[in-house]
Amino acid sequence: MTERDPLDDILREWHSAEPSPEFDQRVLTAYRKGSSSLWERIWNTRISVPLPVLVFAAAILFALVLWFRPSSQPRATGGGSTQTQAAGFQPLPHGEARVISIKELYK
Repeated sequence: MTERDPLDDILREWHSAEPSPEFDQRVLTAYRKGSSSLWERIWNTRISVPLPVLVFAAAILFALVLWFRPSSQPRATGGGSTQTQAAGFQPLPHGEARVISIKELYK
């Protein structure tokens, strides 16, 4: 590193061009335009998520929805019994069973 580089002399003589008078105004305008409120920065924030992670999270969410969805069949409880009130019960003649739909019931 004790050798003298000939480019050092050229670089010392070189002067950069002065910025135009509008340059300061353009920089200041761009800075003010770029600064935004905290809420704008929060709403405009982007978070990159790799596709395999996104697919895995969607699969877990789908499994949880299936697991915790309400069941259409009542669950059996061990050892319990159901009691009904028989007040007003009248047996059908000849022991015939008759199924009444909800539509017939509320006509």
